[in-house]
Amino acid sequence: MAVLRSLSIRVVLVHGASAQIHALAEEQIKTAMQAIGYRQVVEHLRGGRALAETIGLVKSRTRQFAKRQLTWFRRQLESEWIELKPDEPPENCLRNFFETVR
Repeated sequence: MAVLRSLSIRVVLVHGASAQIHALAEEQIKTAMQAIGYRQVVEHLRGGRALAETIGLVKSRTRQFAKRQLTWFRRQLESEWIELKPDEPPENCLRNFFETVR
Protein backbone atom coordinates (compact mmCIF):
# COMPACT_ATOMS: atom_id res chain seq x y z
CA MET A 1 0.00 0.00 0.00
CA ALA A 2 2.83 2.42 0.80
CA VAL A 3 4.32 1.73 -2.63
CA LEU A 4 0.98 2.56 -4.22
CA ARG A 5 0.75 5.86 -2.31
CA SER A 6 4.29 6.83 -3.35
CA LEU A 7 3.54 5.89 -6.92
CA SER A 8 0.29 7.86 -6.96
CA ILE A 9 2.03 10.98 -5.63
CA ARG A 10 4.74 10.60 -8.28
CA VAL A 11 2.12 10.17 -11.02
CA VAL A 12 0.29 13.29 -9.88
CA LEU A 13 3.50 15.30 -9.81
CA VAL A 14 4.71 14.09 -13.19
CA HIS A 15 1.35 14.50 -14.95
CA GLY A 16 0.67 18.14 -14.45
CA ALA A 17 0.54 18.94 -10.78
CA SER A 18 4.09 20.29 -10.82
CA ALA A 19 3.22 22.72 -13.62
CA GLN A 20 0.01 23.79 -11.90
CA ILE A 21 1.77 24.28 -8.58
CA HIS A 22 4.57 26.21 -10.27
CA ALA A 23 2.00 28.53 -11.89
CA LEU A 24 0.27 29.11 -8.56
CA ALA A 25 3.61 29.82 -6.90
CA GLU A 26 4.43 32.39 -9.58
CA GLU A 27 1.11 34.14 -8.89
CA GLN A 28 1.82 33.86 -5.15
CA ILE A 29 -1.68 32.63 -4.33
CA LYS A 30 -1.59 32.34 -0.55
CA THR A 31 -4.55 30.00 -0.14
CA ALA A 32 -2.99 27.49 -2.53
CA MET A 33 0.20 27.52 -0.50
CA GLN A 34 -1.82 26.42 2.54
CA ALA A 35 -2.96 23.23 0.82
CA ILE A 36 -1.23 19.99 1.73
CA GLY A 37 1.59 19.32 -0.69
CA TYR A 38 1.67 22.64 -2.51
CA ARG A 39 4.27 24.31 -0.32
CA GLN A 40 6.44 21.19 -0.31
CA VAL A 41 6.33 20.88 -4.11
CA VAL A 42 7.10 24.57 -4.55
CA GLU A 43 10.12 24.16 -2.30
CA HIS A 44 11.17 21.15 -4.43
CA LEU A 45 10.70 23.09 -7.68
CA ARG A 46 12.85 25.89 -6.32
CA GLY A 47 15.64 23.39 -5.56
CA GLY A 48 15.13 23.25 -1.82
CA ARG A 49 14.40 19.54 -1.55
CA ALA A 50 14.86 16.32 -3.52
CA LEU A 51 11.80 14.70 -5.12
CA ALA A 52 11.96 11.60 -2.90
CA GLU A 53 12.12 13.75 0.22
CA THR A 54 9.23 15.88 -1.07
CA ILE A 55 7.08 12.81 -1.66
CA GLY A 56 7.83 11.54 1.84
CA LEU A 57 6.95 14.90 3.35
CA VAL A 58 3.67 15.15 1.41
CA LYS A 59 2.70 11.65 2.57
CA SER A 60 3.58 12.52 6.17
CA ARG A 61 1.62 15.79 6.12
CA THR A 62 -1.38 14.03 4.56
CA ARG A 63 -1.38 11.36 7.31
CA GLN A 64 -1.10 14.06 10.00
CA PHE A 65 -4.05 15.92 8.52
CA ALA A 66 -6.15 12.74 8.35
CA LYS A 67 -5.40 12.04 12.02
CA ARG A 68 -6.46 15.57 12.98
CA GLN A 69 -9.71 15.11 11.05
CA LEU A 70 -10.48 11.85 12.84
CA THR A 71 -9.74 13.45 16.20
CA TRP A 72 -12.06 16.34 15.35
CA PHE A 73 -14.88 14.01 14.25
CA ARG A 74 -14.54 11.90 17.38
CA ARG A 75 -14.83 14.98 19.59
CA GLN A 76 -17.67 16.63 17.65
CA LEU A 77 -20.04 13.80 17.08
CA GLU A 78 -21.63 11.36 19.43
CA SER A 79 -21.17 8.38 17.24
CA GLU A 80 -20.28 4.76 17.22
CA TRP A 81 -17.54 3.92 14.76
CA ILE A 82 -18.08 0.86 12.60
CA GLU A 83 -14.95 -0.96 11.52
CA LEU A 84 -15.10 -1.98 7.88
CA LYS A 85 -12.66 -4.51 6.53
CA PRO A 86 -11.32 -3.80 3.02
CA ASP A 87 -12.21 -7.28 1.77
CA GLU A 88 -15.68 -7.37 3.33
CA PRO A 89 -18.59 -7.50 0.85
CA PRO A 90 -20.77 -4.36 0.73
CA GLU A 91 -23.82 -6.34 1.88
CA ASN A 92 -22.08 -7.20 5.16
CA CYS A 93 -21.11 -3.58 5.67
CA LEU A 94 -24.72 -2.49 5.25
CA ARG A 95 -25.97 -5.25 7.55
CA ASN A 96 -23.46 -4.18 10.24
CA PHE A 97 -24.49 -0.57 9.84
CA PHE A 98 -28.21 -1.27 10.23
CA GLU A 99 -27.61 -3.55 13.19
CA THR A 100 -25.65 -0.77 14.86
CA VAL A 101 -28.24 1.99 14.34
CA ARG A 102 -31.18 -0.06 15.62
